[in-house]
Amino acid sequence: MQEAYINSQYDDRPSPHYKDVLVRGALQNSIPHNYIEYLKKVEDNGYSGDIQVYNSIMATLRAS
Repeated sequence: MQEAYINSQYDDRPSPHYKDVLVRGALQNSIPHNYIEYLKKVEDNGYSGDIQVYNSIMATLRAS
């Protein structure tokens, strides 16, 4: 059953936006430095389009 969800035409790497949120969260929560470095090295999918949720999060962070 699980195979139905696996399709090689989709890029399963995280977007740069998602990766940024993960790294920020790791830093904010004092995750060990070596794991943060690991997260930073994860290859993203290179998506450069607009993501409204990400933009809202960044605006909130800038305002605080």
